[in-house]
Amino acid sequence: MPLYIRRKCLSLVKWDAVVKGIDGVGRYMANTLTGSRLVLALVLFFTEPLSFGFYAIYTLCVATDMLDGPVARKTHTASKKGAQLDSIADLIFVTIVVIIFLPMVGTLFPAWLVWPIIGIALVRIAVYVIGFIKFHQFLSLHTFGNKATGVILFSVPYMMLLMDINLLSIIALSIALVSALEELLIMIKLTTVNPDIKSICDLYRRNIET
Repeated sequence: MPLYIRRKCLSLVKWDAVVKGIDGVGRYMANTLTGSRLVLALVLFFTEPLSFGFYAIYTLCVATDMLDGPVARKTHTASKKGAQLDSIADLIFVTIVVIIFLPMVGTLFPAWLVWPIIGIALVRIAVYVIGFIKFHQFLSLHTFGNKATGVILFSVPYMMLLMDINLLSIIALSIALVSALEELLIMIKLTTVNPDIKSICDLYRRNIET
């Protein structure tokens, strides 16, 4: 075989190996991002609140939450197990953040926040319980309301440095409460596993079409 042909074949073999390697990494990238959020959330728990390290780890947690879904869809690796892992990671992350900030209520945050936070937490727990009873898995919906809640909750540690804490608390709690109640209503009416329901209106539209 001529030398240039052998070199061409060798380069093709190497490129094919690179492509397969990328595909192999992509196959696990989404779940790796989700799993890293679990680890980072646990590290966050032992980090001094509102320190530079806290903000860095907190930002990484939110970044993985924003990226794992699009990466799963882009690499065609979305799965039920991945969705369950994502829901568990979200629950643990939010729980740890609440545990970190709850002792600050009455000092850094106004004292009246306690009961609304407990109420929203109970609604969220009810959503997970209903989802587990109906579908035998922990299910979190990717609604616009939940995304808005995620954005506002992510922004709280930063926005509290820029605006009145009472106004910020009212805005954040209002969005979180509305999205939690919407998710609860959707979960009650949901008949099949579909975490990609965008809103209660989207659910009704899908029901009408079917």
